[in-house]
Amino acid sequence: MRCFFRSGFFAGVIFQLTWPLFAYGQSPTPVRDSQAIHLIQQSLQALGGATAYTPVQSILATGTIQPVAGSAIMAGTFRWRNAGRHFRDFRYQYVTAAGTKVLASGIRPAVQTENSHNYLLPKRMRLANLPYYLPGAVLTDELNNSHLSITALGIINLQGSSVTAIRIDSPQSDRLHSILSQTWYFNPVTSLPVAIRFRSPLPNVTPQYQHILLIFSGFIPQQNLLAPAQITVYEKNTAVSIDTIQSLQINPPASGHGFALPPRDAQ
Repeated sequence: MRCFFRSGFFAGVIFQLTWPLFAYGQSPTPVRDSQAIHLIQQSLQALGGATAYTPVQSILATGTIQPVAGSAIMAGTFRWRNAGRHFRDFRYQYVTAAGTKVLASGIRPAVQTENSHNYLLPKRMRLANLPYYLPGAVLTDELNNSHLSITALGIINLQGSSVTAIRIDSPQSDRLHSILSQTWYFNPVTSLPVAIRFRSPLPNVTPQYQHILLIFSGFIPQQNLLAPAQITVYEKNTAVSIDTIQSLQINPPASGHGFALPPRDAQ
């Protein structure tokens, strides 16, 4: 999940959220491919257990972001937090030598803060950030969301390796389809998720998107669950940063400003 006021925030940006807010008319019945569902179930088993992620209500991760050579991303530290229904409450903080940036869901509109000013963000940003840094939590939530289509894509090549792939999206006639379209890739031997590819909405007034690929590596135990130790972020098929998770807490106590920002001038 990566951010998107674009200076190195990992704030995943796909959603499967509050459908009545966006859907209109009668949408087609979502496709629930039994082969794809089985692949997700196998992956969840490898990640800690078929029901291991059901109790996850909130997640807090901290770590570092290191730019890849030639990238405009600045090195820094991050603090990512997600909670709530479909994990749509979020607060992502990114600290560099240039200062601190925060993207938060807030009470109503999503807000970005930079240089002591708040900037209101479009609704699609308010509802568009998922905790891809804990893939099992996202996959469990999406597997249990009957509004989503889940289809198998078979064995494909990803950066020189054969992987099994599935697609998760909303029905074609749903207005969410232009945003919600994820491709998950799994190791065919271990069933662990290798990567996810998605379109991320940019925080512009006119809807614009960028293609993001997250490569997971070094899965390690985190409170009886498995999470990637590192996430390599690609934008437009070019690596831009390596995000290293140093700590991850499941259902941590509330602290600080929660998912809101201190009151400042909104622009």
